[in-house]
This record gives sequence, C-alpha cells and structure tokens, in this order.
Amino acid sequence: MGACPRSWSHASRPGRPFGVVAESHSLGSARFLTVVGITADELDRMKATTTAEILSELAKRSPMLVTDPTR
Repeated sequence: MGACPRSWSHASRPGRPFGVVAESHSLGSARFLTVVGITADELDRMKATTTAEILSELAKRSPMLVTDPTR
C-alpha cells in the first residue's frame, strides 16, 4: 500500500461497538474512536454541512468506515 495523497485528512467519531467503557473498580474510562481517512472534497463538504452527515454518507458504502485510498 502506498502513501496517502497530500490532499487526505481524517475525521473521527465514537468507536463502534465500544464507545466509552467505564468500570467502577478500574482507573477510569477509555474512549474508543474510529479514525477515518477523508479526501479534500469530503473535508470541504464537512465544513459546509456537518462531519456527522458526511460520515453517515461514507458509512453507506462502508459500514465500518474502512478507508479506501483508491476512492
């Protein structure tokens, strides 16, 4: 796999299926995030609308939001 183009960025959202895990006897909680590679066009669209809206559109193609560097 080659390097990502310079025009790529990333976005994140609470990770699935874990989200936030807290235990009463532990040292605190852990927050799991899903980090998603996005194109410059997707970043522009996020700025014009919302990150959640664009991530929802991407999730229709890849429910686990696996980054496809060929798109």
